[in-house]
Amino acid sequence: MKYCRTVFLLFLLPFFCVILTSPFLRSMFFLSAWEQLQDMETFRNGNVLPIRVQIPGGWNTLEDDWFPLVSTFRADELFQEWSGEEGIELTILYNFPSFSTASNQDSGGCCSHLFDPASGYYNSFYGAYIVRRADGSPYGFTLPESKDTDAKSSDIKVSDALPIINMKEAALLPYFDYQMLVFRGFGLSTDDFRFEWTVNDLNAPVSYLGIGGWTRIQAELTVSGASHCAVNDFRPYLPYGTPNDTAQPFSVTQMYGCLYGRYFPELQVTLFLYAVASDPDCVRRCDQYLLSRSRIS
Repeated sequence: MKYCRTVFLLFLLPFFCVILTSPFLRSMFFLSAWEQLQDMETFRNGNVLPIRVQIPGGWNTLEDDWFPLVSTFRADELFQEWSGEEGIELTILYNFPSFSTASNQDSGGCCSHLFDPASGYYNSFYGAYIVRRADGSPYGFTLPESKDTDAKSSDIKVSDALPIINMKEAALLPYFDYQMLVFRGFGLSTDDFRFEWTVNDLNAPVSYLGIGGWTRIQAELTVSGASHCAVNDFRPYLPYGTPNDTAQPFSVTQMYGCLYGRYFPELQVTLFLYAVASDPDCVRRCDQYLLSRSRIS
């Protein structure tokens, strides 16, 4: 038995050596393990959201654009502390740009295009925000008030009316995501972080994923850029690889985004699907080939 165990460990040793020396494989291994831990934690605590969202990863496009895996992060406690709202639940599905050995690394290392200002995928993410308030009221939307002015209007249920987008609350989600979950880990202070967005187009209601009642937002963003020289803490770079750009760390960059939002009254859950990139064509392609092929169950 001891001999078999030794042989097995010797067999695994080269495998782990390859993973440790390859930023891409290390990221795949780390995020796969993290996904399993998230599922176990959710199952153990029993706080399963009443909606399941499946978003295709980068391998679905067969292009050098996005990482193969879409990951999950339960941000309940952190978002409650940050927003000051008790009992609110936030689950984030996210994916980031693919790896490239030809990125902006002075040392020739391998990391995600997330750190490469020359790439159209610089500073980019796509995924989903799933939000549920403790009292079941919509996050990011306002339900219109009923007006009992005549017999017809009194027969209309408020839950059947189209919710109105709350732009301030909707914007807080990507703001929180970039500031607290990305740039704080890279060492950028809250005071130095910058996030602004300008809505260029808003359409409602629109049909998306075969479901009606969505609100679609197209926006331009001014955001702190991810290019920088890595800080000492290695953990924030496990998914993305290690950047080594000392020229203009965290220089503000112009970005583009699309956001699809809908409140599901029967589930008391708000869902936002999003794509943000430094090239508007990258946003369009992400919407066309990935986001729009998501599945909700």
